[in-house]
Amino acid sequence: MNHLANPKLRSVYIFALSGILLLMSAGCSKHEKTAVFSKPAISSATILYSPWNPTKKVCVLPFDNISTGKEQDVNHLKVMEIFLTELFSAGIFEDIVDPIQANAALGGMRIRKPDSLDKETIKALGDRLGVKYLILGTVTDYDYGKSKESAAQVGLSVRMIDVDTGNILWTGNSYKSGDKSMGRIFGFTNGPNTSQLSKAVCQEIISSLKQQIQKSSKLISAWKAQHPQESSKEKVVTTVEDSVEKRR
Repeated sequence: MNHLANPKLRSVYIFALSGILLLMSAGCSKHEKTAVFSKPAISSATILYSPWNPTKKVCVLPFDNISTGKEQDVNHLKVMEIFLTELFSAGIFEDIVDPIQANAALGGMRIRKPDSLDKETIKALGDRLGVKYLILGTVTDYDYGKSKESAAQVGLSVRMIDVDTGNILWTGNSYKSGDKSMGRIFGFTNGPNTSQLSKAVCQEIISSLKQQIQKSSKLISAWKAQHPQESSKEKVVTTVEDSVEKRR
């Protein structure tokens, strides 16, 4: 017998399903702890070069890994590969240094841990690679979650560094888990796998970077329109930062 053919039973079913979906959405937002942010929020918009030029060159250094679990020695490589693909697709930078070239430069300078460089080394590495910015990442979580008790999860932290100053211009963090997916809750599937979660995490972080760059370009373009006599990039950066501080 098809219970859904009965209008009353169908109404009860739809009402119950709506309640489940509402609880799921509340639980998901509480659990995922997704955070994408800029640091510092205002000054980073004035430090980026002006006007924003997508032909600027950037290098993504090998990601660090602090996750645990199976294949922890290669998890960061998988996430980095997806990050590079998504960064190319976003069109933020026209030229991204090939990972092979980046590894060769690190080897030539005997750098084994690119996540802990001093300012002098950052400057030397940037000059060697011919880039203005370095992007560093750390895989914080990576679990395949192939059991009924554990869902897949991926976490990533990324920061962009100015080669000339060694300052962190922007940071982004994202964490996603598949334990609240529809398929997993109703037992249809095990939920999103690590590749799907990695792609979602990378897209979210890169979207944040792109938005920050767009804000930067608008902010400095507006300042230059009001001060056409000022052509020095350094003067623009300093003055915009000062004006922001005065308005606080």
